[in-house]
Formats: sequence, C-alpha cells, structure tokens
Amino acid sequence: MIVGGIAHVQVDSKFYLLKKGQTVEIPKNARHRVEAKKTRCVILEISYGAFDESDIVRLEDDYKRKTSSS
Repeated sequence: MIVGGIAHVQVDSKFYLLKKGQTVEIPKNARHRVEAKKTRCVILEISYGAFDESDIVRLEDDYKRKTSSS
C-alpha cells in the first residue's frame, strides 16, 4: 500500500503507477521492483502466510546491496 507519494511498481511484466491509498498484490515468486516517482514514497508492506526474508534474491540493486550475481 502506498502511504505517501507516488510509486512506479513492476510485477513481472506488468507496470503500475500507484498513488497514496492504492495497493498492489505481489504473488509469491514474482519478480518485482518499486521506484519512487518525483518525491519520496512511503510504502506499507503487509505479508501473510509463511514467509522468510532470508529467501530474498536481489536481481539488481541501485543501493549496492548484495545481489544474487555478486
């Protein structure tokens, strides 16, 4: 859910432009990317079911965090 700002969200091959109050569901194993547009963006991430953040695979990262290829 976008709490503030505007986000450009990619989920697999689909693209969304989301504003405050809008949501998108990211299915398990979907490739996804979120980018703030113009100004800072605040996102509320809600997870449900069994999950483990240690299974994250970064394909790219603009912030120099470790990716699966590094």
